[in-house]
Amino acid sequence: MKTFLAIIGTLALLVVILIGSLFFIGFQRAKPILDEAHAFADTAIPAVATNWDGEELSSRAAPELADILKNGVLEELMATASFQLGAMTSYNGASCLITRYEINSGNGELVLAECSATAEFEKANASFSVNILKRSSEWKILGFFVTPEITGNHPVQVAYVADTTRSMDNLELSLARMSVGISSGPVERPGVGFGSNNKIENIK
Repeated sequence: MKTFLAIIGTLALLVVILIGSLFFIGFQRAKPILDEAHAFADTAIPAVATNWDGEELSSRAAPELADILKNGVLEELMATASFQLGAMTSYNGASCLITRYEINSGNGELVLAECSATAEFEKANASFSVNILKRSSEWKILGFFVTPEITGNHPVQVAYVADTTRSMDNLELSLARMSVGISSGPVERPGVGFGSNNKIENIK
């Protein structure tokens, strides 16, 4: 019985130490990670949207997003955005929020961030919602959504592929995988979209 209680006590102490370490590391890493997220978003969004260059999105796409951009989806998205908005004339910078932070013994850091930005184009203004992912030391785009500002007699044709799920704030701990993580708010899955009325289509 004493041995059993000692094991339980040791496991409980390990959990407390892991959680405490995560919060400490997360606090120390928060600003540098946000700086990285802002820098990546402020490079990626104009690169893609200045002249709606599909190669710029494809080269920055996470593998999960790259699978969605096949079979003409990327070309349709770029053509629709180019037709509806034209070239970018002014970019106002991104604001990012970390929605998940995970430390894994095998793969290092995993970070999900949700970035929003606005820009002016030749034909209309638009806003961006871009989900970015960091695995180890490399940032990639997981989701790229554009919402144009509808003005006058310029209806927007919606062309999108999207998959988004929502979850409650949570703390995850896995001793089997030797990982611990925090998520806050939405947990985003891969997707792209253009239009003012986003309809969700599940990607299996």
